[in-house]
Amino acid sequence: MNEPNGASGPTPVPDDRVHGDSLSGGEPYGDSWLRPTLASQRAESPAPPPPPAPSARRWWLVAGLGATLVLASAAGVTTWGAATGGLWHSADEQQTYRRAVTDLTFAGGSSDVEVRGGGPAGTVHLERHLSWGPGASRPAPKETWAGSDLTVDAGCGGAFLSSCSIDYVVTVPDATTVIVRNGSGDVTVSGALGGVSLDVGSGDIDGSNLDVLSLTAKTDSGDVDLELAGRSSPVVVRTGSGDVSVRLAQDAVYAVDTETRSGDTEVGVPTNPSSVSSLQIRTGSGDISVDRP
Repeated sequence: MNEPNGASGPTPVPDDRVHGDSLSGGEPYGDSWLRPTLASQRAESPAPPPPPAPSARRWWLVAGLGATLVLASAAGVTTWGAATGGLWHSADEQQTYRRAVTDLTFAGGSSDVEVRGGGPAGTVHLERHLSWGPGASRPAPKETWAGSDLTVDAGCGGAFLSSCSIDYVVTVPDATTVIVRNGSGDVTVSGALGGVSLDVGSGDIDGSNLDVLSLTAKTDSGDVDLELAGRSSPVVVRTGSGDVSVRLAQDAVYAVDTETRSGDTEVGVPTNPSSVSSLQIRTGSGDISVDRP
């Protein structure tokens, strides 16, 4: 049957899905068929994560480097400990010299030294505390006699970065002259002695119940605390940085001369500028106190 004039026939259908077939008013069938598929694939693909911020990246680099250094340090300590035993050692010794002594001298080292008067005549009794660390051998005492003079070298050597020391407690007869020249370490003296001269680079100086002919106490960095039981003179005290305290015997009157660049000064005893007993104190930074026990 014939269609009415002006009526359109059915829409032609492409006979296959070959690129180029087209629908009326549309694009080639093959293109419209592929486009939705491609679009959906692009939509479903996740976007790559943004690179870390520079500050975060630097933080992780620093953290990683720190962890590496800690591990390397621990490995180095373990290796060093395995090579040396990784231990500090100590030992105590005693020795008595049965000979007359007039002068006792300590030279060098970084040891603590204590000298006591009141020992038996013709004897010197020494107590030693030895200590040594990794890389060092057991320190050997160096004590030499020249007539009635005993010299003690409190220093000790060893391998690179090693450490060792010998601390001393020495008891000598009364009236023995005592000289101490230490690089560092505390010095203590007590009792009846002859002339006493103490010079320490870094360390405290303490004196108790001292009845000595004369006394000089110097330290670059450290406190000085002295108790005088007799009329020792002259008494000279010097410290670069540290407090000074001197306690005089009850009936002693001194010509007292004090000076400090930074610190307070308190003199709580009668003084006499004409006295034959003199006390001079100088400190760069520290307080000065002169009193009685």
